[in-house]
Parts: sequence; structure tokens; C-alpha cells
Amino acid sequence: MTEAEPTENPIAILLIEDTPSDAELVKRLLRNNSIQSSIIWAQSLSESNEKIKENSFDLILTDLGLPDSDGPKTVELLREINDSVPIIALTGRSDENVGLAAIRAGANDFIPKNTLSKPVISRAISYTFERYRLSKTLRETNSALEKNNERLEQMYKMSQQFVDNVSHEFRTPLTVIREFAAIVRDGIDGPVTPAQSQRLSTLISRSDDLSRMVDDLLDTSRLEVGLLKAFRKDHDASVVIKQVERMLRQRAAAKSIEIKVNAISPETMIFCDEEKLRRTLINLLVNAIKFTPVNGNIEISVQSVQEDRLKITVSDSGPGIPAEELTRIFERFQQIESHHRMASCRGFGLGLSIARALASINLGSLEVASVYGEGSQFSVLVPFANLNSILRCYFDQRESELGESGEISIVEVTPGDFDLEEEEDVLETIDDFLMTTVKTFDLVLRSAKDRWSVYTCSSESLLPESLSRINQEWSKLKRNHFGAHLPDLHHDCKITTKIQDCRQSLAAHNGDGVTDSAEHCSVKEATQKHVLVVDDELEVASALQSRLQASGYVVSTAHDGEAGLLAASEAKPHAILLDVRMPKMDGLTALSQLKSNPATASTPVIILSASLHDKQRVLDSGASFFIQKPFESNSILAALEAVM
Repeated sequence: MTEAEPTENPIAILLIEDTPSDAELVKRLLRNNSIQSSIIWAQSLSESNEKIKENSFDLILTDLGLPDSDGPKTVELLREINDSVPIIALTGRSDENVGLAAIRAGANDFIPKNTLSKPVISRAISYTFERYRLSKTLRETNSALEKNNERLEQMYKMSQQFVDNVSHEFRTPLTVIREFAAIVRDGIDGPVTPAQSQRLSTLISRSDDLSRMVDDLLDTSRLEVGLLKAFRKDHDASVVIKQVERMLRQRAAAKSIEIKVNAISPETMIFCDEEKLRRTLINLLVNAIKFTPVNGNIEISVQSVQEDRLKITVSDSGPGIPAEELTRIFERFQQIESHHRMASCRGFGLGLSIARALASINLGSLEVASVYGEGSQFSVLVPFANLNSILRCYFDQRESELGESGEISIVEVTPGDFDLEEEEDVLETIDDFLMTTVKTFDLVLRSAKDRWSVYTCSSESLLPESLSRINQEWSKLKRNHFGAHLPDLHHDCKITTKIQDCRQSLAAHNGDGVTDSAEHCSVKEATQKHVLVVDDELEVASALQSRLQASGYVVSTAHDGEAGLLAASEAKPHAILLDVRMPKMDGLTALSQLKSNPATASTPVIILSASLHDKQRVLDSGASFFIQKPFESNSILAALEAVM
């Protein structure tokens, strides 16, 4: 039987009625009606099934009390053999609940037999067809929406694959350029003159500029679709600031500019994604160096603001910014006209836009003050690493985005039974997982050693879908995890309320962060430890081999995943540097096999990848470190020293 929408032609009606007198009454009412119809009569459900197989119908009128079926079950059985033709139930009972039960079973309408008349049956048929038409339109619309959603999802996946491919294709040659330049500059291949060293430093600096441009372009696309994740933890502000200053000191010196860092108390703890704060400060300092004239000054200072936030300010003695330009300097692809005329200052116009977005992800903001002709001050604000500061900053930010009527849900997450003392790695895995899985502007806080509070912008109606997604991702991680056994995660929504009301419940929560700061370091003495480098890019492998050998390591190389596995099994290195994208066998598969092989399971593996999307997967699969390309040599050496 095919679905047939009623037209001006006579409608085909199947009448199922076991009482001949009632059947004749219905036929007579339909014949003397404005609705043109052709009627086929069946006296039982089994007979109607045969009629349905032989004919196409526009409407079914069925009694609920048949010899071989009774009540709403009749409608259910009819729906099993045809799910689209409208059904009107006829009932001899005056109880309205019987009719409603028929509706719930799949009928489109019902008519008590004691009310049968031409107007009643005509109105019921007209209303049924109109509802049928609307229902069909809705089904078609939903089907079209589902197809569009599938197409959009496919396009989204393709765009993200494109972003990953672009990242990889850019970062690999940048890694080669930077590393070989650093090897020559550092005198590993022989002595260089001061002038040569300076030129090589400039080359390295410019490759870092290009790397940051790639980061900005890729992060712009990730921000638009909410894919930029935040790993917010406790960090020492003095360490982050000194790292950034040390990275750009030589670049500033090329213009005879001194970067002065005002006194910063050690262990000034802030709550942030350290990588995003570092990038924000690098953007501000690169701009300051770019616009500050030769022999100018740059100053980094800090101060407490409203007792909740640390304000880190980068001041320069550059040309300043006209007052009328201050409102648009943070807009994407915008540059100040007077600055744009300076060839050395041209760029994509993304730096400040990205810096502001990164500051926002860190629950802070980016401010600017400038006097045209005298200089500028750019300040990034981040919360201090204590519960009240973090939550006040979070709620201030969410309220400014969503308004006072915006909703916040607080979900408590706890693991199932496992040994807390012996499985600290499990707690860290849960910590990283939650931060990776929640939305960009959701907040994850460790409220106890084995308990997390997740503050989410998902409304109460959308929360089940968000929690279901977290459960699915956790189940996937459990199946693919090679470390300790992962417990189930339990969710309990404590409250969903307005943002302004939620402030009053802050005292009931206590977030403990994990201090995570480390200085770059180098191998201080020759250890004669063996390192296996597995990378299909011969230049990258060669650069790493030169750098590591100069630092006292014995180095061997392999150039695809299969060769890397064989070399690891035969040479039994003390550590492995493993690229992700390689021929024959990719790095993730190789890592999985290394960790499942008893001979190599305990060998530390440091993953190298151009894509940040690989980070969580490789760490969950047992890698000791993840290092993004292009990398600094010290980050490789520091990671090796740590695993040794």
C-alpha cells in the first residue's frame, strides 16, 4: 500500500465494522455528504488486512470492538501494517477515556456512535485530513532538516580536517627551519660569528611570527565553532611572565629595546590556561616591540584589581593610538591606518582580536589605555587562584554575555569505586577529561580530591543532552584507555538557577587547583641515554638527532610507524620521540602497540604533532608528554630529562 494524500477525486475509505446496521448507517451518511468517497467494507481485522494488501486507502474508519480485536489494540494492530494512513476510531461506548486511549494508540480522531450524523462525520474527516496534511508537512520538514544537519555535520568535519591538514602542512616546514637555524646559531655544527648568530636569531624570531600567525588563523576558526578548549589550573604568574620575557628578550635587543619586568612576588598564584595566557602576553609584547622605536622602553608590571584579579600590564613607548581608533583595534582583520603604513608593522590584524578572545577564555579581559604620541598600555586581567575570585570572575563574565536572566547549572561529578591512594593518575585523567569535554565557557573545579563541580551555561532543558555527550565520551575513553582501570562517572545536578541567584550558593563549593608550572631546562650532563626518534620528515628527524647528540644522548631514527615499532623492540631505547602523522602506521596506532607490548610498555613516549587536536588522545593513550610543532629545543630536552 502506498501513502496517498487526499485530492479532489473521491477518497478511498476502508470501513471496518462488524455490525451490518452500523456499517450501513456510516455508508449512508458518507453518501449523503459533501465529501466524495468510495467505500470498501470489512467486518473483521483479519479481513481488513487483506483489503489493505489489495487496495490503497486515503482513510480508515474502524470500530474498536471487532470479533478478532477489541479496544485501542485494534488501532495499534492497524498501525503496524500501515503507519501513514489517517485512522478515525468509532466507539459504541460513551466513555471519553476509550476514545483518548485510541488516540494514544495512533488514531487521528474518534467518534462516539451515538453522535453519528452528517455534520459530525464530515467535520471529523475534514479535521483529520487537515491534521494529516500538517503532520505530513512537518515530517517532510523534519526530514529535510535532518538531511541538512547531516550535510552540515559532514561539512563541519571536513572543515576541521582541513584545519588539521593546514596546521600540519605549515608547522612541519616551520619546525625544520627553526631547528636547523637554532642548531647553527648554537654552534653545534661549528663556530659562528656574532653577526651570523644575530641573523639566525632573527630567522628564528620570524619563523615564530609565522607560527603565531598560523595559530591565530586556526584559533579564529576554532573560536567560531566553540572548539577552543580551556585547561584552567593554578599557575605562578611570575613564572609565566618570566618565561614570556625570556622568549622575547633577544628579539627586543635587536632594536636595542630593554624589557623591564617590575618586581613580582614569587608564587603569585592565578587560575588560567597557562598556554593561552602565555600566548596573550606574547601577542602584546610582540606588538610592543613592533611599534616601539629603537632604544625605546617596554615595561611589564602587575597589580591587584578588586581583590579578585591580577592585572598584568605591558607598557610601551611607541607612537600610541588615536582615541578614535581605540574602539576598533580589537576587531578582527583591523589595523590602525597610521600603523598600517609602516611596512614592518603589517600583518593579518588578528593578534589583538585573538588576545582578547584568549583572555576571555581565561575568565578575564583585555584592556587598553593610550596617549597618542606617547605610548600604550595593554592589560590582561585573570582571576587569582582562590574559589571566590574564580567564581566571581566566572559569573561576572557569564552575566555580561547572557544577562541577569541567564541560567547556570552546577553539576557534581564523582567517580565510582576505586582506590584513591593508588590511582592518582585516574583523578588526573578525569580532571583533564572534564576540561576537554565541557564547552569552552564552562568551568571545571576540583571541589574535593575525588569530586568535581562543573558550572555550565547549558539551561535545564539542554543539560541532559550535555551530560549524555559527556557520558558517551567517557565510555569511549574507558574502552581505549591503556593505563589504570577507569571507573564510571556519576553526575548529579545540584542546582539550575539564574546567574545572579547562583552567587549566593558559592560558599558551599571549594575548588582546589593543581599547581602546574615548570621552567624550561636542559640536560646538564651527558647521560648516554638512548633516544629513538620516529618521524617521517627526514629534516625534522635530522634536526632532532643533531640537537640530542649535542646534549649527550645516543640517538637512532626511524621514518614510519612500522619501522619505529621494530626499532623500539630491537634497540630498547630509554625514551621515544614519536610523530603522529606517518606512512604505513600512524603515531597513535604505534603508541597503542608500544603500550600493549610488555617489552616497551614502560618506555616513555613523547608525542610530536602539529595539531593540538591530537593532545588529549595521545595523553589518554599513555604518552608521557605532548609537544606541538614547531617546538623549542628546550621543551624537548626538558621533557626527556623529566622522563629519564
